Amino acid sequence: MQNPKNSIELSQILCEIHTWELNHLPEFNSSSGKIIFMGLLHAFCTEGGPAVKKTPMKTFYHNDLACDRTMRGKLKELHQLGLIQYHRNDSDLRCKHAYPSAKLIDKLNRYTQQVNAIIGQYFFLIEQPSAPQQLAIESSSNPLSVSARPHQSERLLR
Repeated sequence: MQNPKNSIELSQILCEIHTWELNHLPEFNSSSGKIIFMGLLHAFCTEGGPAVKKTPMKTFYHNDLACDRTMRGKLKELHQLGLIQYHRNDSDLRCKHAYPSAKLIDKLNRYTQQVNAIIGQYFFLIEQPSAPQQLAIESSSNPLSVSARPHQSERLLR
């Protein structure tokens, strides 16, 4: 059975992360902005930082949470703010990809550091040797073990 204290702490973590996002990432506060931010964050984390792969634009357009027009408008806005860049495939000009600019990569790094700091207020984070030093969140290519506070240190959360 799950420890109720851990559930409360996880809820507090989510609230703190959300508050930080509202204050520091205003351009991503809409649902379309969140979809784009999380898509780019996922690519950023799985590719290991600045060598992030370019995400096909159609992955943003075709989702169940926002219409194509909304997503296109948000992508255009983020491009005008200098947060994302576009790349066209030389072999197939119909394919357009988005990727984070240096400005957004800086925000992604600050975001991962802040998430790590917030989680670290409630749990001890133990980096595994294979995890890159730059990223501090869990993904399939960047494993972290999370240990609860000292009085529960014998139990590791994955």
